[in-house]
Amino acid sequence: MDITAYTQGEKASSDKALFGAIGHMLTDVTVHKKLGMAITSRPGDLWHVGMSGRKVVGFALSRILSTGKAAHIRFIYAFGDADAERNLLLAALDTLRERGAIAVHSNDRKTNTLWKDNGFIMSESARRGEFVRWELKMEKR
Repeated sequence: MDITAYTQGEKASSDKALFGAIGHMLTDVTVHKKLGMAITSRPGDLWHVGMSGRKVVGFALSRILSTGKAAHIRFIYAFGDADAERNLLLAALDTLRERGAIAVHSNDRKTNTLWKDNGFIMSESARRGEFVRWELKMEKR
């Protein structure tokens, strides 16, 4: 799987390539159900798109928060492919680390083992219900 990183709003040509590749996923009800909500984004968001040949394997969407030291991984989706999901997460973490983030969080189902398997800890102040906050303090590489 090849992973391409995009910064939304950086260039019209890269936005066209990004949304041309994943556009169908943004409106797919199956994707929304898996993620627990509709996908939203804004300029400056960081996208990682996994491709196998010309086929989209999945994507990760993250955002550096206003402090510049914290980041939020908003969505990861890989058509049920755990290896692709993990590779997208690792690519996102590498980019966030390169951009200065030292703490990362995501809100996801407490049953999603992706986070725990990759060093994230469920927040003690985790919300009640199916979704919780997963947190990671990043080490410098």
